[in-house]
Formats: sequence, structure tokens, C-alpha cells
Amino acid sequence: MNTYFLYKFYFKDSFQGLFKHPLLKKKYIRYLIGLSLLIFYFFYFYMNVNQVNVLKNVAMSTSVNELMIAKRQTLSSLYSITFLLAGFIFLLLDSGVHLNMKSIYFTKALPFRKKDILNSERLFFLSLSLILFELFVIILIPALVLITNEIFTSMLIVISIHVVFLGVFQTLRFIRSCLHKKWFIRVYQLLLLGSMYYYFVDYKYKIESFIADKPISLLTITISAMIAGVVLFILSWIMQKNLNLYMTSEYTHISCIQPSLFLLALLRTRFFKVTSFLIASMACYCYFVIKDIEIINFLFPILALIFLYYGNTTMSVRKMFPHYRISSLYEFISLLLIICIVEMPSLVLGLTTHHGLMVFLYGINLSLSALILGILLPKSISNMNELITSTVMILLIIIYLFGNIYVLCTIFIILMMVTYLTIKEATR
Repeated sequence: MNTYFLYKFYFKDSFQGLFKHPLLKKKYIRYLIGLSLLIFYFFYFYMNVNQVNVLKNVAMSTSVNELMIAKRQTLSSLYSITFLLAGFIFLLLDSGVHLNMKSIYFTKALPFRKKDILNSERLFFLSLSLILFELFVIILIPALVLITNEIFTSMLIVISIHVVFLGVFQTLRFIRSCLHKKWFIRVYQLLLLGSMYYYFVDYKYKIESFIADKPISLLTITISAMIAGVVLFILSWIMQKNLNLYMTSEYTHISCIQPSLFLLALLRTRFFKVTSFLIASMACYCYFVIKDIEIINFLFPILALIFLYYGNTTMSVRKMFPHYRISSLYEFISLLLIICIVEMPSLVLGLTTHHGLMVFLYGINLSLSALILGILLPKSISNMNELITSTVMILLIIIYLFGNIYVLCTIFIILMMVTYLTIKEATR
């Protein structure tokens, strides 16, 4: 009973600051944002359905043996993606979602058993991870027709990927609970991210092809994956230790003057240093090791994520901007200039390849989207805000890829107006 009570408390306390921004307090703005997200999401779902239909028509003309190999490879690819998603969602939650000071004080002050606290923590994070994972599962459903037309087998596959996801996610949290030093945790996160990247680039296809070439049934693969997931989940659940999640400082102290205020608001976050280092490392790996410049075209625009923290960094001093004669227009123009500077590598790379201005516009739109989300949902108000903004950004990263130059230009104009309105409302 105490476990369930704490579980509900963590959820309520996490989502309480979701609509603090003046814009989000207006009902029509909430409905408009919700409708826009649904349209974007179903547009991506529709694109997936069309692609599945194309692949299904191609599969009709292949032999039975080739078709079985393709089905085994598709199924093994599904489990590979589930494994990668478990790792990615773990990193997202572990880096961005922590119990705030109110939750920690409430938990420690009242006489709850350690077992109840640990179980409620685990259920809280498992629930959040499943919410994110379901977004993937909903998109995945049309692709099941490429594997089987039997309802029972399809249901078994869906259940098995959930079990595998929970097993891998809980195992990663168990390993995390064994690390007590902060730098151990950072190294663990970096190693996990690096391993996932190298697996995706170098080993994923090789493993899937190896399984596809073996004469085993789809049912055997599914049941084996399910058993492995159950074993991982039970063992990691039993052995997991208390994580002792506390709020820590996200910023480095840097003295600043007015002209550099907006730039330093980005530079002082730990997220900026980590993101810049990872993108630079992966770009060097792609350019010097695998000699693939196309991946770099996708990497540089991801620097837009650093603007997610701008709203949180300036939130406590934003009301003082008018006293320092910092107008909303001045702030908007300064931030637009900084965005152009940050995305300059994308412009240079796009002009030297066949992409032209597409990569630059893609990065600009992502940056403006991140800036809007960061101001609307600052992390310090609610620990769920970062999770929501990160999830929306992941969807936008995928959705913007489908746009041509005319669509991206239209989105850019709309985002500029929304950004200025968001900044102006937040300063009031």
C-alpha cells in the first residue's frame, strides 16, 4: 500500500509544473499544441504505413526461402531496435528525470520502509519508460504484417518485445544502482552511449544477418527472446540497490556581462559540454574511420538540443530583463544570431555536398523548436518537463526529415513567430 501511495505521489509531484508558462495556461494554446502533436505523429505513422505497403508488395514476388530469411531478419531487427531503445530511454530518464527536493524530503521524513521506497522508485521509472516505448510500439504495428499474418503470433511478438524492453531497461538500472561515485555514473553513461552507437553502425546488421541465415522458426526466436527478457528482469529486480537520486547543480558558474548573457546561458550548462563532446567525437569517427560524410550531415543539426536548457537557465532572472533594457526583440534577435552561428557547420557541410540549404534549415528549425520547448517547459519547475521536451524533440528530428525545402522554409517562418511570442510572454 505504501509503495502505491509513493508511486502516485511521485507522478503527481513530477507533472505539477507542466503548465506554469503564461502561454500554456491558456486553454486554446493547449488544444492547439495537442492537435499539432497529434497531426505530426499521425503523419509519421502514415508514412510508415505507406512504406510497409511498398515492402509488402516487393515481398510477394520473392521465393518462400528468401521470404523466410527476410522475416527472420525483420524479427531480429525488431529485437535489436528494442534493445537500443531500452538503452536510449534509460539514458534519457537517468539523465533528465530525478526526484525533486520536495519528493526527497517527503520520502525521507516519513517512516516509509526502504523496500517500499525502492519499489515505488522502480515502478515510477518503469512506467515512464513504458510510456515512451509505447510511442514506438504504436508506430511498429503496421510492420508486423511483414513478419506474420497470424494474430496469435503477432500478439506474441508484441508481448515479447515488451518483456525484452523491460528486462534490458531494468538490467541497466541495476548496473546503475551499483555505481556510487558521480564520475563512475558519467563514465557508465558514456560507455553505454558509445556501445549503442558502435553496435548500431558496425554490428547490428551482421548479427541480424547471422540469425536470418539460420533455419529456425519465428516462434523459436520469439520465445527465446521472451525467456531471456523474463530472466533479466527478475534477476535485476531482485538485486537492484537503492539509487539515492538527489538534485545536483546543472550549471558551471561563469561571470558575465549583458552582451554575452544569452550565449553564456547556453555555455554554462553541463548538457552543452556533454552534447558538444559527443557530437564532435562521432563526427570525427564518421569522417576519419568509416569515411561517411552523410551521417555528419545528420549529426551537426543535433547541436540544436543545447537550446532546450536556455529557458531553464534564464528563468530566475528573466523578470529583471526589462530593468536592464533587454527587450524581447533584442533577446530574440540575439538568440537567432547565436542559432545561426551554432548551425554554421551544417551550412558549410550542406553547401559542399548535394544537400544545399536543406541541412542548415533543418538545424535552424530544430534549434527554434528546442528553444520554444525549453522556455515553455523549463526543467526546474517540474522534473518531467525535460522528459517531455526531449521526447517531442526526438519526434521532431524524425518528422522534419520528411520535409522538402519549401516545407522547411514555411516551418521556419512559423517557428520564428512562435519563438518571439513565447519569449515575450515569458518576460511578462
